[in-house]
Amino acid sequence: MTEIFLILIFIGPLIGILIWSYRNPKESILWGRRWAYREEPKITEGAISYVKFTSMIGIGVLILTIFIILIESRR
Repeated sequence: MTEIFLILIFIGPLIGILIWSYRNPKESILWGRRWAYREEPKITEGAISYVKFTSMIGIGVLILTIFIILIESRR
């Protein structure tokens, strides 16, 4: 039971970051790097699509991992 609680505590923020990256891909690309540019950099549509795609894949993998852990812990 303790391991399930710890896993959820660690995976929860990751899912939150991935949801934020999906909803605000431009912000997530520039997060921590704005200081390096004098002007707002141009972000291509391909980069935005890539961030959204990888965020959705990450969310799916993490949710699948949570379900697998919960199912295995019930055995």
